[in-house]
Amino acid sequence: MRASRRRRLPPGRAARDMPAGSPPPPPQDMRPKVLQVQEAEGSAAMLSAFAAAEKGGASGIRLVTWNDYSEGTEWAPSSVTRHAYYDLAAWAIASFKAGKPPRIERDGFVVFHRRQIFNPADTSRGQPWKVQSRAPVTNVVDTVAFLTAPATLTVTVGGVGTSRKLSAGMQRLTVPARIGSVTVRLTRSGRTLAACTSPWTIAAKAARHDPLYAGFSSLRGCN
Repeated sequence: MRASRRRRLPPGRAARDMPAGSPPPPPQDMRPKVLQVQEAEGSAAMLSAFAAAEKGGASGIRLVTWNDYSEGTEWAPSSVTRHAYYDLAAWAIASFKAGKPPRIERDGFVVFHRRQIFNPADTSRGQPWKVQSRAPVTNVVDTVAFLTAPATLTVTVGGVGTSRKLSAGMQRLTVPARIGSVTVRLTRSGRTLAACTSPWTIAAKAARHDPLYAGFSSLRGCN
């Protein structure tokens, strides 16, 4: 019986015809055991990875679904991130497969924010953390809106409101995080399409460091 031979791809074929070899980073990565964190900026790290794969002509993406809840790397829903990253990944995957954004059939938004103003150097909350990412720590409230038509998105954090008129499609609005509650409202022609108050408050005094981004979605009853 003759041994089978592997077919060698001609030069330049591998990157174009084979699935991407390196998986994108997880939605976020924070490791309390070793006091290390990579800044995710809400949805930015995840969406940037998908965009880079599409721009680079990758024919596939590997999503590592080892849902390590203790490190915040889970794609699966959790008690704090809820379905926010899970649902956003569904949109990103559909967009990557089709080579264009999928049709949006329902107006809504997903939101990401920390439950504290995270300062890795603050020793009053314990030992300092190390930032492993190139991006510095940035405390933001990140809203990703899915719009069937142009609409106005208003994000209020700690009593300070920010409104933007956004075009149809998938749009992001990122505002600075502040101590207090987080509310998000989506309107069109004076009519409220969706409105949510975050299940999470940004605490004034946190007992310990917690860089995890929490999430919620208007598409799932503000959960």
